[in-house]
Amino acid sequence: MSTAGSFSWIDYIIFSSMLCASALIGVYFACKRNKVKIEDDYLLGGKTMKVVPVAASLIASNVSGILIMAVPADVYQFGASFFWCTISTILSGVIFLLFYMPVLLEPKYNTIFEYLEFRFNRNIRILSSIFCVFQILAINPIYVFIPTLAFGQVSGFSLQAISIIVCTVCIFYTTIGGLKAVVWTDTLQTFAMYLSFSIIFLKGISMGGGLTNIWNTSIKGDRLDVLRFSLDISDRENFWSVLIGYMAIFLNNIATTQATIQRLMAVPTYNQAKRVMWIFLVGMVVSLTIAIIMGLLIYTRYSECDPVTTQQIMRYDQIVPFYVLDIAKSLTGLPGLFIAGVFSASLSSVSTNLNSLSGIVYADFLSPYACIRNKNKDTVLKSIVIISGLLCIVSVFLVEQLGGIIPILSSLTSITGGPLLGLFTLGIAVPRANAKSSLTGGIIGAAFVLWITVGNYYYKQNGVIKETPKSSSVINCTAWTNISMITTTKVPAILEEPFILYTISFWYYTAIGCCTTIVVGYITSFFIGNKNNAKIDPKLVSPLLHFLLPQKNTKEKETDFELETPLKLPLENIPN
Repeated sequence: MSTAGSFSWIDYIIFSSMLCASALIGVYFACKRNKVKIEDDYLLGGKTMKVVPVAASLIASNVSGILIMAVPADVYQFGASFFWCTISTILSGVIFLLFYMPVLLEPKYNTIFEYLEFRFNRNIRILSSIFCVFQILAINPIYVFIPTLAFGQVSGFSLQAISIIVCTVCIFYTTIGGLKAVVWTDTLQTFAMYLSFSIIFLKGISMGGGLTNIWNTSIKGDRLDVLRFSLDISDRENFWSVLIGYMAIFLNNIATTQATIQRLMAVPTYNQAKRVMWIFLVGMVVSLTIAIIMGLLIYTRYSECDPVTTQQIMRYDQIVPFYVLDIAKSLTGLPGLFIAGVFSASLSSVSTNLNSLSGIVYADFLSPYACIRNKNKDTVLKSIVIISGLLCIVSVFLVEQLGGIIPILSSLTSITGGPLLGLFTLGIAVPRANAKSSLTGGIIGAAFVLWITVGNYYYKQNGVIKETPKSSSVINCTAWTNISMITTTKVPAILEEPFILYTISFWYYTAIGCCTTIVVGYITSFFIGNKNNAKIDPKLVSPLLHFLLPQKNTKEKETDFELETPLKLPLENIPN
């Protein structure tokens, strides 16, 4: 096998064009934006966005560089158990549409966390906002690191320089353009991402000897061992860990993130929002499927000459760009298109998070305590984007020192993501839950997951807990036979056997945080806080669960709603 290629001048032009186009979209919408309804236009696009671009934006912001680069690398190492994520995606989407979306898409909420203040009190809203801010600040550097790692590999530029340039472009178009710039940039980036993915996908199948050979090679290498139904919670990936774990992870991503609700509220009607969700779910399933097959294509290519073992690359996170350069040596411009696609996916995720973070910080932390005049809101929102973007640049340099991307991402997001999902679930699905019990549940849930995560990380660093990848081979490395392979194994320190909870698969962390919050919140509601749920507004509880409300409460609120509605609607329909 020959070494992979490198960037040509055409590749640099394609890559640079994508960054320039993203910046120009921001300039366009900055000039076009409504100067009167500043906050509404900046955060919600004036609530006049179309279904397709909003759905494309949701897809792009969720199909990050992690899915493009980390998922194929994980499949290459550990097999295609990621397949069950596609089932989890649909199940989580249906749960969101049935239970969460009817409650959370209420126009009166400036941020998704305002719901928690209506349902409980301001303390719960602030706690949830803190959880979300931590989550965004933790994952944005990972989103940036993945594509910079790829670009650094093909270009030779330092990761630090690339990170600064890319983050600056992202901060620029997000800051000046607001949500419309983010959505339309995401649409462009989604097109570039799928175009590059499709070309690489078809080229990979051709060079892999066709689907039959890819299937047979993957089975021979044990990469299609997906029908494992072990109940061992320490098993890294099996049917139960991936199905249950990713359901919680994906439900947290769509039900408790400002970015998702912000986009669903950017379309004019509720039915359009539902169409956005269905397009988004289909797009996510397609993206996951392509990423999984990409991992199998890469394994077929290197099943007898592992590039990490032969030291052609230093870590498996680099195997996707290595593969692209390897198979695309004869196709000038394709590596540039692919790297542009990877950057597109990551930029869309980062810009989405920056835009959402500005809305959360402004609405939940600044506006209640400061009389910010309407003409100053724009400046405040932009300042938040710039500050959080600069924090992202600084934090990128820390990510390089960490281990595998997927376990790290899951661990960091689960610390606050699980309890956050638990708090929203308590509000939407558990009528008897009150502010004090929910606050207790949220804090204990976050502390519990943090304890498990720290314990797991400690024992992994000391070599006691290990993730064992599937076997790889170098029997057909004709170009590398003269390299002497020196393998070093870290000798674990003499430590006691780890506590069983420290060995739990990272897939379960978000579900554990969610369930702990719900169980503690429900049980403590019998002992602390207001035990009387007779005054809960039915609109704050999922319509499918209204049967859990006291009958008297439901009737009173329905009567109130019927009295309020006729007073509003006729006035809105009076012709001019």
